[in-house]
Amino acid sequence: MAGDAPGRPPARRDRRFLGDTALIATGVTILLLSLTLASDTPAWLPLALVAAPPLWWWLRGPGGRPVAGVLRAAGLLRAHGAVLALAVGFAAMHYVVALHLQRDEDVSATTTGLTVLAFPLGMGLAGPLGGRLADRYGARPVAVTGAALTAVGLSLLVPLGDGWSPPDVAWRLALAGLGMGLNGGPAQALVMGAAPRGRAATVGSTVQLARSLGFTLGPALATAAWGPAGQDDGVRAGLAVAALAACLAVPLLARPVRDPENLTEKTTDAAPAAPR
Repeated sequence: MAGDAPGRPPARRDRRFLGDTALIATGVTILLLSLTLASDTPAWLPLALVAAPPLWWWLRGPGGRPVAGVLRAAGLLRAHGAVLALAVGFAAMHYVVALHLQRDEDVSATTTGLTVLAFPLGMGLAGPLGGRLADRYGARPVAVTGAALTAVGLSLLVPLGDGWSPPDVAWRLALAGLGMGLNGGPAQALVMGAAPRGRAATVGSTVQLARSLGFTLGPALATAAWGPAGQDDGVRAGLAVAALAACLAVPLLARPVRDPENLTEKTTDAAPAAPR
């Protein structure tokens, strides 16, 4: 990263790092706070706009420019958006389903845990298969198929309401989990395969950041949708957020990223070192 340029004093590099961390943490915290408070009063939603300046400041600074430059040059922004969207869908679904089963259906904690376990079980079963299929047919078609299957499974959960038994929920979760398992490995291979030479570590960290941010945003977005919809329709509103996020990932993955060959010089120009 630019802050690690040769000759820069270690103390200054540390200050740059702490400053970048503070900007990102401030922006994300404000965003999550606004979404969470909006469940009670939608008037809190405009607070999310306040999150933009610190994030923009980071992107324009010496810490964010190299990252943004690599992603733009390699055409990886869409792929990162897909990873984030699927993580949002998973996290929002998990939060809403678990809360609904225990609070609205009076299902025990053990039964709730076994029900939501269907999702990671599906992921575990489909994960190795996704890798083998990607080696044979290519990472992109398998990643897109997995994202589409996840979207179908989460969409089938949207009508969730009274009268649904845990098995009714579990098989839909298993379907979505199978899609997530098919998608995970091929999507990661797709992103890393498009990383410019010498920038694999940067791309690996940014895709993990996108996934972690999705896990964080999912419950907040579901909460923001749940509150205004009211008690009766809140569950369906939260699950609609999860389904829409997963659906968004499909077209984002479907478009190819650029060939990483000969991009090293371009990404270097896009991410210049900070002035000393």
